[in-house]
Amino acid sequence: MKALIKSDRDNTMPTNDKHFDVLDFVKKSRELGVSEELAEYQARQLENVIDIASHAIKTEVDARDPATRVDLKQVEAALKTDLMQVEAALKTDLMQVEAALKTDLMQIETKFQVDMKQLEINLKKDIAQVDVKIEKYRYDSLKFIVWTGVGVAASVIVFLSGLLAKGFHWI
Repeated sequence: MKALIKSDRDNTMPTNDKHFDVLDFVKKSRELGVSEELAEYQARQLENVIDIASHAIKTEVDARDPATRVDLKQVEAALKTDLMQVEAALKTDLMQVEAALKTDLMQIETKFQVDMKQLEINLKKDIAQVDVKIEKYRYDSLKFIVWTGVGVAASVIVFLSGLLAKGFHWI
């Protein structure tokens, strides 16, 4: 049967479709010993069968094609609807996340400000305590210097008194 159907390469006129060549079928049938009338009859019958089958296939494809387009339009519309719903849901989620982040940020900022105030208060207390300690050490140092001076002065006086007393023979 493959020998009965010619392709584009076998045909002298180039076409894009394969077709049944009646003349070639009759010629090859005659070479095989079939009478010309029988070969022509068989060729015409085969040509009719091919035409009917081609028409049936074309009709079925044409009938399916619009349905496919309608299905594609429905799918496209459904996808657009789904996409819009997803987009709306994402926008809502983003707004909720943004609001939550703003709230969290405000809470963190407030806590930071409270912590900074507490740190400032603690630093002022510590500075005041350090100032008191410095004043105490200053007082203690001054007291030490004064008493050391008094002690040295007293020692000098006692020493000088002893020298004077010996020199004047008071002792």
